[in-house]
Amino acid sequence: FLELSEIIFLATWFHLSDFKTFKHFIAFVGFYHRNDFKSLPSYQRINALVAQHANAIIALFEALLIKPKQDQIHFVDSTPLTVCKNTRINRHRTFRATAGRGKSSTGWFYGFKLHLIVNRACEIVSALVTAGNVSDVSALFPLFQRHPVQGKLFGDRGYISKYYKELLSIRDCEMMTRARSNM
Repeated sequence: FLELSEIIFLATWFHLSDFKTFKHFIAFVGFYHRNDFKSLPSYQRINALVAQHANAIIALFEALLIKPKQDQIHFVDSTPLTVCKNTRINRHRTFRATAGRGKSSTGWFYGFKLHLIVNRACEIVSALVTAGNVSDVSALFPLFQRHPVQGKLFGDRGYISKYYKELLSIRDCEMMTRARSNM
């Protein structure tokens, strides 16, 4: 059997490698690095061990996570995470209960949105994944609650809201957006 340190090492090595699938990565390790591990089990067993020790792997990554520096200037934006093409939405089953249809600057998509707040050094201060049909401004407060920021918060036109601007100003954060053409 593999030790916990070996399981965490394999999971980390896979994410740092150029392999697209974990199965191909384990085949590579089994062929070229068989002598580096005491006993390398099958792919199915390694997959089960990684899933079994997922909490330990997450704890390690969170401990190694670089805490962002305190800054007075932050930026907020979102990007779509598409799960399938628009023509396949009716046949898509994997994320049917959680994904949503949304619109971005590049057009319609089906999937999720990744919302981020970053500081001037491009360090991630707060992150949130929502369904694709969640508006940018409604995801702003959950982002802010996870890691409150102070100073100025710059966003695009999707973050224009008088209510959220007043709510953030109470918490020493000034929301800066450009005006819409019809304002």
